[in-house]
Amino acid sequence: MIHSFAALTGAAGAPSIIDENTLEFHAKGGSAVRFVLDRETALPLRAEMPSFDGTRTVTFSDWRKVGGVAIAFGETWTTGPNKTTAHLQSIEVVPSDRVDLAMPSAGAEDAFYLRESAGAETLPFNFDNNHIMVLATVNGVGPIWFLVDTGANYSIINQSRVSEFHLTPYGGLTTIGGGSATTSGSYVDHVTYRLGEVELRDQHAAVLELRGLEKLYGMQLGGLLGYDFLSRFVTDIDYVAKTLTLRPRTFDTSRMRGGRVPLVMQGEQPYFGGSIVVQGETIPAWFILDVGAADTVTFTTPFIAEHHLLERAGDAQRTVHKFNAPDVEAFNPTNIRGLMDAIVIDGVALPHVLVNLSAAKSGAYTSPAFSGNIGETILSRFAHVILDYGRSVMILQPQPSTTHPFEERKTFGMTIIAGSPDLHHFTISAVGAGSAAAVAGFQKGDVITAIDGSPAETWNLAGVRHVFTSEGTEHDIAIMRGTLEVKVHATIAMTPVSGLR
Repeated sequence: MIHSFAALTGAAGAPSIIDENTLEFHAKGGSAVRFVLDRETALPLRAEMPSFDGTRTVTFSDWRKVGGVAIAFGETWTTGPNKTTAHLQSIEVVPSDRVDLAMPSAGAEDAFYLRESAGAETLPFNFDNNHIMVLATVNGVGPIWFLVDTGANYSIINQSRVSEFHLTPYGGLTTIGGGSATTSGSYVDHVTYRLGEVELRDQHAAVLELRGLEKLYGMQLGGLLGYDFLSRFVTDIDYVAKTLTLRPRTFDTSRMRGGRVPLVMQGEQPYFGGSIVVQGETIPAWFILDVGAADTVTFTTPFIAEHHLLERAGDAQRTVHKFNAPDVEAFNPTNIRGLMDAIVIDGVALPHVLVNLSAAKSGAYTSPAFSGNIGETILSRFAHVILDYGRSVMILQPQPSTTHPFEERKTFGMTIIAGSPDLHHFTISAVGAGSAAAVAGFQKGDVITAIDGSPAETWNLAGVRHVFTSEGTEHDIAIMRGTLEVKVHATIAMTPVSGLR
């Protein structure tokens, strides 16, 4: 309706007149769309329609005549803090009787299995950072790591690697992740991903700068695989074997064992119903499935306020936690720790769950549209999580450890990030006051040059972090502090990040 201007040509039926400048149309089987018209020209200034996360607005600009018809070549789509600009490249005017506002028919398959008679492709994944990382090539370049992210409503290419992948950006977008800052990017066409012996060809993707995530994970990152990748497959995540199996989306999951959780696909993100138990009270909750989030759950500020979760379940100290790292503001949430009696999904009660209570004043976690996101620390409690987007269902296969009580995260008291092109340059970006790291003598800005005599070039970030989370071990650390070479002997003592038990 929007792009054909069918409403304004009569192809969408008669409008309801809201006022002298506003018309509302109801597409059959669709949502209402309002057009606000310019008083002088009568051309649409904007269109407004409901969305899961508030009103979606399309603002029109750059009007030109094509075949005697005025067409807006510029559009800006805005939903909350998310903004996309689009510039139309060409217009074909067709007879009005050929305008069809029905659901488009399915296009040709664009996922190809390269092995003969292959019905699936199983890939190992790296889980060092509590994220599913798989190796892929883009347009034949790679392999390079991609993060699988059900919370991403489109796949994303790392802006730092666009030219490396032989891609040309166009257009613009502004978005916000779990943090409080917006980030800007663009789009690319003609992206072909290859993972093992399966290819997804000629795709469209967003482009955002992900250099900060590379520093955070210590891994070269090609991008994120979001909705438009995952929707092409039935995806089986095996958390025991650490493998990802991609089956054709026509694969019948009806006989696969496990609990079946209905998904509601909204804005290209999967939502599902569950509940939380706080002080013995069961509260219904509406979750986003987010395998791109490392923790258990982060609850939104409206849900926290509605159910008084800070008072009933929050850390009494109200300590605000935020990962101290550069270039990740759009993805870096600000939270207070909390403790739920249980999180209940498909009748399975996961007890004693340490959670995040968002302290954000802007961004995704201030949305009233959902209660919180379920992340990897909960999902990895299941043996398998199977995503069947085509049938709007998630299948969960529990295991004995699924219902074990959760323990609070522990920390040595310092944050380490990777730098330099090869990501073997390790900088301490924060040291907690009074922490074991501070007592050992570490300072913010220290650069680790060797661990137990092995130079930093021989380590990766996951290995370095493992050293500083191995409670009770002792290590000799060589660091550069400005121009000074300093030796630190560290005994690793771990402290819970909150006082919640």
